[in-house]
Amino acid sequence: MKGMNVVSLVSPSEDLVMDSPDGDVSLGVKITTFPDGQRDLRIVNLPVHDTARIDARLRNFSDLDLLIMAKRSLDDLGVKEVDLKCPYLPGARSDRRFGKGGTRYLAEVVAPIINALGFRVVVVWDPHSDVAENVVAKMAKVPFHEVFAGRLSRFDHPMLASPDAGATKKVYDVASATGITSVLLCSKHRDVATGKITGTHVPGTDHSGDIVVCDDIVDGGRTFTELAKAARASAPSARLHLVVTHGIFSSAPLFDELTRAYSSITTTNSFRDLTEVERTVARDNGCELEVVDCFPSVIPQHA
Repeated sequence: MKGMNVVSLVSPSEDLVMDSPDGDVSLGVKITTFPDGQRDLRIVNLPVHDTARIDARLRNFSDLDLLIMAKRSLDDLGVKEVDLKCPYLPGARSDRRFGKGGTRYLAEVVAPIINALGFRVVVVWDPHSDVAENVVAKMAKVPFHEVFAGRLSRFDHPMLASPDAGATKKVYDVASATGITSVLLCSKHRDVATGKITGTHVPGTDHSGDIVVCDDIVDGGRTFTELAKAARASAPSARLHLVVTHGIFSSAPLFDELTRAYSSITTTNSFRDLTEVERTVARDNGCELEVVDCFPSVIPQHA
């Protein structure tokens, strides 16, 4: 039988949904929290396929807790093969040990948990570094240019910009995959003791089309606001755009600055959905927001 069972941990629901064009069956999920903080997850509908996929926003250890329970529930119900779709990989930026006595969080905490669950495949969108592919078993990477293929094709005479050395390989990969021939390699300097950015360099250019800053994660956004200031000085005729896979946007003041600095911001909802307040801020600042949906719902809910 075509199709698979789908367990969504993005917005868990007890509703049974069975009308997918692909024959997928969405299995309702009930989560109970006990007084001591322990949670219980129960799949409330019986699986009808031998395979399943878990869709999950994995942002922290609490989300991993739900993932463990969902996978073990499917095991208990006799589902033979289970895929995991987790576009954002927690701990991806902690791919090395930052100091003596610390841990490599991705390799030593997150990856062992995911690997122990025995997924058939683990689908991740644009992971932060190649370390993820080396430590997460059976990982399938969706590259940046595939995530944003539709958006990248609509820019006017685009020049791709790498915000720092860490994004250089990504930008060249995107250029190769899309046929975009102009690349701008920017750099930043950071105070190692404080973590603060002390300088940003953007090479001078007479480019008058779209400069598209590409990266995998925007957290607060200071890297990108500082880059925008330097880019306006180096390329005053260009229009600035930000395309970043995982939008955390942890600082409201910096989000306001970002939407003032860039003509458009494109991201996904891998980490969270943008709020109506954020959308209003962007609209008021004249910034076009576009969000690629990691978890499209093609299955209509029963009333």
